[in-house]
Amino acid sequence: MAEVDYRPGYPVMVNAEAETAYAAAAARKVSGQCDDAPLVMGAEDFSYVLRDRPGLMAFLGVCPDDIDDSLTAPPNHSNSTWSL
Repeated sequence: MAEVDYRPGYPVMVNAEAETAYAAAAARKVSGQCDDAPLVMGAEDFSYVLRDRPGLMAFLGVCPDDIDDSLTAPPNHSNSTWSL
């Protein structure tokens, strides 16, 4: 016999198709590109919002002008800093 202590977490977050297409079109219009990001299996409390309202969560990247490769720039929620 086994004892199980189950603690449910956040629900799966699913972006709405129409809102995702709209955001991708806007990104292409502004920057000329919109790269498909890999799927992420992270927990996110925003999933509660998307259960009730159509929307999406997207990753927006930024890269300082003095960094050539945006892949080497720290992500927005990083503790890495640049010297100004």
